[in-house]
Amino acid sequence: MPKIAITSDIHLGHTTEKTVIRLIQRLTEEELDIFAIAGDLTSCPWTVAKDFERILELCAERFKLDAIPPQLCVLPGNHDFYKDSRKGKGYSRKLYNELLPKAATNHGFNWLDELEFVQCDDVAILGNVGWYDYSAKDPNIPKNDKWYWANKHTIIADKEHIDGDWSDKKFARECRDHLEEALTAATESPEIKKIVVITHVPVFEEQMTRRVGDYNWNIGSAYFGHLTMGDLIKKFSKVKIVVSGHTHTGRDAVVGDIRTCVIPSEYKYPKALIFDTKEDLTTAPIDIIRVN
Repeated sequence: MPKIAITSDIHLGHTTEKTVIRLIQRLTEEELDIFAIAGDLTSCPWTVAKDFERILELCAERFKLDAIPPQLCVLPGNHDFYKDSRKGKGYSRKLYNELLPKAATNHGFNWLDELEFVQCDDVAILGNVGWYDYSAKDPNIPKNDKWYWANKHTIIADKEHIDGDWSDKKFARECRDHLEEALTAATESPEIKKIVVITHVPVFEEQMTRRVGDYNWNIGSAYFGHLTMGDLIKKFSKVKIVVSGHTHTGRDAVVGDIRTCVIPSEYKYPKALIFDTKEDLTTAPIDIIRVN
């Protein structure tokens, strides 16, 4: 069964190319079968397409030197939708539908947001950005979904940097529907014994970070998770692990029979999780890789 490494929240610009190269070089020592990036490769709205492709290029160049290179997978994060205002209306959607998938293809990466699943032995790797639908909002803050949409610009930079006609709940539903199709396809395949789900946005309460008394953080929780997607995932018994990014706050918990993790990447210092799917993933060790 495959050995998998997943990183996220590289944020090129905050993180230097040299740091990215050191991280990938370290991962090449692991004889991986799968390497995946769970979104937020970029930081600067004016250079998203270029920076996204540059990260993929750096990774592909080093992994292709392996005797047996791993399969490569990528999905976007919220920062990877940030528009270049000079490119005109609709640029966020153009990034998602055209420019970023093309960059993935150019460098041998599987663009998970369009695929049913990637198969490695008897394991399916699948997922997408996940997007947020406000289902993770703090229950102690009495605001409804309309309020979170209307006041988004005061809480999170996504509102300013993503095209104005973007609907969070609609896009989250698109992500959820696509994931359901992928999960169904993998579940119905007799060749698949285990499913690994990767998202950018956390999908379980156990992946969330709640800070008692920190109103500014907790009001932002609506944009930090997609718990409705987690409810969907629980229905598929072949799912053994879900790995997410986005919050930069490490989490590791078991939900029923599913291991759930958040990659604890820091600005300037992204991290990667490594695990072997031959193990019982509810109890198996998961290594955290960090370079300075």
